[in-house]
Amino acid sequence: MPCKSRIVVVGTTADYIDILIEKFGDRIFFLTDFEERAKWKNAQPDSSMEILLDLEDHNSVVASLKKAMEKYDFVVSGFACFDCESLVLTAVIAEIFSIKFPSLDTVINCRSKYTFKKIIKDDGIACPEVFLIRNQEDAARLFDHFEGPAIIKPLTGSGSELVFKCEDKESCRAACSTIMEKMKDKRSRMYSGSSLSGSNDPHEVFVMEQFIPGDEYSCDFIFDDGKINILRLTKKIINNNATFGTVSAYILPAELPEGVTEKMLRFYLYDVVKSLDEKRIMAMADLKIFKGEIFILELTPRPGGDCLPFLIKESSGFDIFGAALDFAEGKPVYPLEIEKWKKVIGLHLLADKNGILKDIDDSLIVSDERVIRCDLKHSQGDRIVMPPNDYESRLLGHVFFRPYPDQDLEKQCEEISQKLIFEMELNDEHETAAR
Repeated sequence: MPCKSRIVVVGTTADYIDILIEKFGDRIFFLTDFEERAKWKNAQPDSSMEILLDLEDHNSVVASLKKAMEKYDFVVSGFACFDCESLVLTAVIAEIFSIKFPSLDTVINCRSKYTFKKIIKDDGIACPEVFLIRNQEDAARLFDHFEGPAIIKPLTGSGSELVFKCEDKESCRAACSTIMEKMKDKRSRMYSGSSLSGSNDPHEVFVMEQFIPGDEYSCDFIFDDGKINILRLTKKIINNNATFGTVSAYILPAELPEGVTEKMLRFYLYDVVKSLDEKRIMAMADLKIFKGEIFILELTPRPGGDCLPFLIKESSGFDIFGAALDFAEGKPVYPLEIEKWKKVIGLHLLADKNGILKDIDDSLIVSDERVIRCDLKHSQGDRIVMPPNDYESRLLGHVFFRPYPDQDLEKQCEEISQKLIFEMELNDEHETAAR
């Protein structure tokens, strides 16, 4: 009897593993970090579907995978990765197994928020001007180079964590000081210097770049057979009352501003991928559009995470997980026609204070006729820690809703957010805050 073919998913989260097993069963095999599995309180996968490892030890991972292939009688048909911190490992293993995946050079270059922009800017592609800094005085000195605000952030990482918009030299010094202090304790795979080229340690070297105004977008796309296909285009609603770059909601499908067409976006992404010298890739791009010009902020060789896979499903029925697995096996993936997408918003429910959650009630949200579903991430007794100490625990949940077409989208997001009722214990004196 021939061996079974399985796609290996490298280093994803336990909640994603549950979702993928439910959808795709033993089509997949998981390489999971010990620490990730230890945090999970629910049932674990069968041992024939997952091995637990220290994913920092690349040689051990390869050896363990080969043993699992022999023990469970399967061959690897593809490698898939849904998490930034596991991209380098996935590229390394894929190269050893001679299976298509974005090259190690591409992954390393994209993981650096400096190197990526330098490469494409040298090829004449529009993106923010970028510099490396090591301390507060570097930041203050370079601020004179910019004609407006500047962004200071870690050399690598994900999302808006430790990203600051600076309006003057003093705010540059303060931002750099905060990043330097917080990075001392960040020793996870996300901030590993081994995932970057050169000698720049992300705990010691940071990025300062030009602030680009305008609307912010995110898209998933594939480059295959010399063509760009956009799978998903969302517009971000930014929360101006939270830390810089915090996303309040995603609008799907997004409408590009006047003067910018999808064809222009495809040509732009084509140039970016060619600049990286990549032949085949599924990726997410974060973009700004200002005065009719596209500026890429980041490119990540994986599909978008957060609530985006579920938002895509609610809007169109398209399964981005399935598309990623098909792409990993070398199968063609095609975008859905725009007519099949319905306007849906993926809303973040965010806390605005530190504390311990005493109660949380989403009944007013789920009774709203616009709401498709509400997924709470926290329950009674959970501790909420706000940025810059923690950027994840403030997310109380997601709401997916179909907005009224004749009303302002941002106002509808705020209205639905205010329907979440929760009470928090704020400090040791048992002071409470409720909404």
